[in-house]
Amino acid sequence: MIISHLDDLFNEIYEQIRSTDTVQMDVFKSVRKVLIVRSADMSTFKKMIEQLKKVNPHIFVYILTHECDKEMIREICVENYEVIPYVHGRRYEAYKCSQEIQYLREKAIDQYVVLLNDRFGMGFENIIEFARELTCGTVYAFNCYWELMKIPHPELYLKSLELLKAIANWYWADLEGQEKKA
Repeated sequence: MIISHLDDLFNEIYEQIRSTDTVQMDVFKSVRKVLIVRSADMSTFKKMIEQLKKVNPHIFVYILTHECDKEMIREICVENYEVIPYVHGRRYEAYKCSQEIQYLREKAIDQYVVLLNDRFGMGFENIIEFARELTCGTVYAFNCYWELMKIPHPELYLKSLELLKAIANWYWADLEGQEKKA
């Protein structure tokens, strides 16, 4: 009985996350400055830049990325960009970046984009948290399926991901416990 309710709750939360609006790149048509938190692979980054420049060739792009990626970024972007090097290890953590966050806040950025190596950001919550530190408004996520998702409430989205993971972990632990009893 409890598994059935848990299943329903899991599916409800999953649908909420899955139904996050996918939008067209036109949302960047009149944007002057955008920040991209580059956590996905370079092919996803390259696709995002190509699509962004297609709808708005004059947009200025701030890119938060690891120091070692600067040369590849230069080859892809060519002009109208600035790399903000992330030098605090492999995993992006907002609490380690007070100077970078302050610098980016001073830039009056119009839109925030995170790049994800999966569809919804499961396991990449730290990337969404980083963008949330910079804005209380909408964050866009460009994923490895080359979909642009609009996340109007990043805090709620993060809590939904957290709850979804907790339910999944509890569910699998319960199933494993039932198998051991059998």
